[in-house]
Amino acid sequence: MRAAQEKISALEKASRRNKDNDATYASAIKKLKGDLEIRNHEMAALAQQVETYKNQNENLISTVGLQKAEIDDKLNQIKSKQDEIGKLQDQVNQLMVKSAFDQGEAYFARAAAAEEIAKRLSVRLELIQVTGQSRIPTLNSGKIDLLLAALTHTRAREKAVDFSITYVQDGLGIMVKKGR
Repeated sequence: MRAAQEKISALEKASRRNKDNDATYASAIKKLKGDLEIRNHEMAALAQQVETYKNQNENLISTVGLQKAEIDDKLNQIKSKQDEIGKLQDQVNQLMVKSAFDQGEAYFARAAAAEEIAKRLSVRLELIQVTGQSRIPTLNSGKIDLLLAALTHTRAREKAVDFSITYVQDGLGIMVKKGR
């Protein structure tokens, strides 16, 4: 019996060692499970962050696409305006050429009118050059009998001289910025 007692005692010791080992294993497994759970939470958080970055990246790509389309539209508008400016510059150049002819025609018309007036009055025509500032004083002094010149008809000038009806319309005007 003693041998059986010893066997039982050895089995009890082995069982206690197994229990101690089981407790150690159980503790290690519990710690590993805890670490695994922490890592799973970290992985889920990282996956969520990756998804957030992915969405932000898609939004940025969409925004860049919209901005590119807006820039392309603005560039097309600029090109269209540049084309309009080119056309307007051509028109201005044409008008300037025409204006030079119109001014020549106006000078010719003044000379022709002066010749016709002298002819109808049976007087000799003498042309005298005057400046813009000396026109009215020279006429009122009696040094000249009539004035054929570009002279704006104003009430103040109407008090100093008699005007005929307008015989040349030149289309000159004054322009200012709107709202001023």
